Amino acid sequence: MNSEITALSKMVILVRREFQEQRIVFLYLPLFIVLLATIAFAVTAIRYYILDFQFIGLVGNSAIVDSPYIDQTLLGFTERTPEEKENFWRIYYVQTLPILYISFWGAMFYYFQMTLYSQRRDRSVLFWNSLPVNNTETIFSKLIAGFVLCLVIYMICLLAMQLFMLLILMIYGSMFDVSLWENFVAPSGILPRFGRIMGYTFLAVFWCLPFYAWLLLTSAWAKSAPFAWAILPIAFLIVCEVIFFGTGNMGRLFFEHSVPLDNMGLDPNSTHTTSEWLFSGEMLASILLGAVFIYGAIRLNRSEDI
Repeated sequence: MNSEITALSKMVILVRREFQEQRIVFLYLPLFIVLLATIAFAVTAIRYYILDFQFIGLVGNSAIVDSPYIDQTLLGFTERTPEEKENFWRIYYVQTLPILYISFWGAMFYYFQMTLYSQRRDRSVLFWNSLPVNNTETIFSKLIAGFVLCLVIYMICLLAMQLFMLLILMIYGSMFDVSLWENFVAPSGILPRFGRIMGYTFLAVFWCLPFYAWLLLTSAWAKSAPFAWAILPIAFLIVCEVIFFGTGNMGRLFFEHSVPLDNMGLDPNSTHTTSEWLFSGEMLASILLGAVFIYGAIRLNRSEDI
């Protein structure tokens, strides 16, 4: 029996370790958001049903038909064109679902900012460095855990939340004898839209790589207050640019490359196309700068620096 540990099996063990240590951020947080949003959605639907007020989506949408009553609202919705129904569902997703998408980037901010610093603070880095694991494998296991494992979990939770809300709306519509397929399932385009979100977010990982790799670098280097060491230099550069040049390019780059809210893969009519984004010089610069910061994190993540 061959008991040799391969590079792949070693990486699986390291990523599993990250998941076990970050269960709250990686798993419990998105599950809590899905549960809370679904309960709020269901309670709102029940309340509007009891009051006999219109309800389509988490919030009332009077633009569908100018009537406060449920039956008239749904009847007016069924008379809309397929394009108008698809547009409603697009607006519905934009209004109700970004909280989980934004939470993913918030989780990545916390994870990359604290992961290496926490290991030095509790001195667990001494144990892990005593094993046959080098710094490169450690850093890449954290990148895979954050940008692959955590991303997949959040996207699955996002799809589950969309399906739950669609199911609630279908139950709601079935009470008033409207076509569930023509008015809910078909125009919602839930699976194609989910595919676009997945593709967009995967590309967004490379777009945002400089910022999160910078967090990883400061986490490997800072002896205390990693948040301050990560954010203050960026804030200093932004303020200096505004004072001396009167421009805000640094601020724009910081926000665009930390939480990419443009489109979020939800609006196919956005002027920000994926192909232009993927093959842009800014994307190439993001990958190269992120690689530099990752290399720095590998060099700085040493147990003797405790």
